[in-house]
Amino acid sequence: MTKEIGNSSILEELHEEEEELHRDEKRVAVAFAIISIIILISLAGIFYLILQSKKSHEPATIINATPSISQEPTATPSPTPTPKPVTTEVNKKTDSKEYYINIGSGTNQSLDWADVGGALTTADIAAYENIKEVHFEAFINVPTANGKVSVRLFNKTDNYAVWNSEVTRDGTKDTYQFISPALIYDRGPRLYQVQMKSQLNVLANLVSSRIRIITE
Repeated sequence: MTKEIGNSSILEELHEEEEELHRDEKRVAVAFAIISIIILISLAGIFYLILQSKKSHEPATIINATPSISQEPTATPSPTPTPKPVTTEVNKKTDSKEYYINIGSGTNQSLDWADVGGALTTADIAAYENIKEVHFEAFINVPTANGKVSVRLFNKTDNYAVWNSEVTRDGTKDTYQFISPALIYDRGPRLYQVQMKSQLNVLANLVSSRIRIITE
């Protein structure tokens, strides 16, 4: 009896050990499966990283999508020549020229006509061609700005004043240009003298004087 009880306990222990082995096998299988899954996930992650690294190192290809535009040369219109008007030439001079004969400068404060020393020259006015008109010009100022001042061109060769050469105006401190009407002059060389007079016997300055000849 005692022997049967001992065999029974032994069988139970063996049975328990078998169950324990089965449980251990299950645990090992589960652990192996978990480890395998982890290894697979790790390998997949490493493979993915390798692919991403290769893509990042590949040069980007840029495609120029701009279409080429071909320009055809446009024909430049030739200008239409403007017809020139037919003109009839007229044998006539339109441009005038001016010539100057300088006479000189000086001072005067005489109540009557008197020569201005230094304002004397010899000239043949008629020697110029195509004369349109001739004028006598004098630049005068009066420091006191008093009274009237007169100036003229005198022909010393023939001993008379040149016609239309006399000019009179009020004295002024500023230099003023005296311009005569068109002169009536003689042909041939003449000795011309500038003469002046002052109404109040005050000093008058002849800054310069000249004969202006205008030709056609």
